[in-house]
Amino acid sequence: MISNHRLLLILAALLMAGCGRDAADDAAGATPAAPPVSADNDVPGVTADVTAQRGLGIELAEVRAASVGAQSRGTATVIDSAAFTVSMADLDSLRAEAAVASDNVRRIEGLYAEDGNASRQSVDAARQQSSSLRARLAGAESRARLDWGEKLAHAGDAASARLRADVASGAVTLFRAEFPDALGVASQLKYQLLSSHHGPVILEFLDRSGAIAQFAAGDSVLLGLRVSGSPDAVFRPGERVSIVATSNGTVRPLVPPEAAIAYQGRMWCYVARGADRFDRIGVDADESSIEGYTAGDGIKAGDRVVVHGASLLLSLERSSGAEAGAGDDE
Repeated sequence: MISNHRLLLILAALLMAGCGRDAADDAAGATPAAPPVSADNDVPGVTADVTAQRGLGIELAEVRAASVGAQSRGTATVIDSAAFTVSMADLDSLRAEAAVASDNVRRIEGLYAEDGNASRQSVDAARQQSSSLRARLAGAESRARLDWGEKLAHAGDAASARLRADVASGAVTLFRAEFPDALGVASQLKYQLLSSHHGPVILEFLDRSGAIAQFAAGDSVLLGLRVSGSPDAVFRPGERVSIVATSNGTVRPLVPPEAAIAYQGRMWCYVARGADRFDRIGVDADESSIEGYTAGDGIKAGDRVVVHGASLLLSLERSSGAEAGAGDDE
């Protein structure tokens, strides 16, 4: 006869075996859970067929490769050509006076040495006048080099004379550009004006400026614009215009500025993938220029991006996401 104690042990063992088989059957019949989708592979975007694209006015442009280099933004001030011309005329007049005074000293010294037709007092007076004019000329030339640079202030250089004449005639507009950061080799940079009422305007580097700048650690340079190269660009004396100095850089794909849209605190663009898919991919707003924005890793040269209708695509994407969320809730 089985004791009560042994009976209880057998029943407990049978119960545990039954539970184990049920759990195993449940596990075998259950569908394996799908692995989570990585955020890196979940590219946001929207689908729009040809009819929808036509209704949204979608226009595409090709992403092109361009050289992207380090940039420094500053402010360029238009120099009054009339004031520059007067300053140069005064400097040339002082140079002429100094040259005449020097010749007069030599002439009077010769007369005094040969036959005494000139007095010692005349010699001393001529020397004093010449010395005074030389001192004034040295100060004026130093000031001109600070204000206009060595290239414009140089007296005997034919190229400098032609440049001064072009400024006086209005063929060249002068700018003094100031940057908060040091420019390094300033003569090798590309200088481009950023203006709301002008297209891209490229300026020619003339010289570094020694004038006192508002940025103690920055740089000041003199730049020129030939009117024949930008006939529609008209500037007023004293006008201040934003400017960008760009160094030579690596070749990278650039997204046209018309393609960039702001959303959730950053910049994006829509890239066409096939006939009806548009991926929304981020662009680097910190590396931007007139040519466009530096493309993210998901964009390469030759891709097509939306340059008209991107904001409408964003609205479509957001409404599609809201409808999908509502359907899941239901």
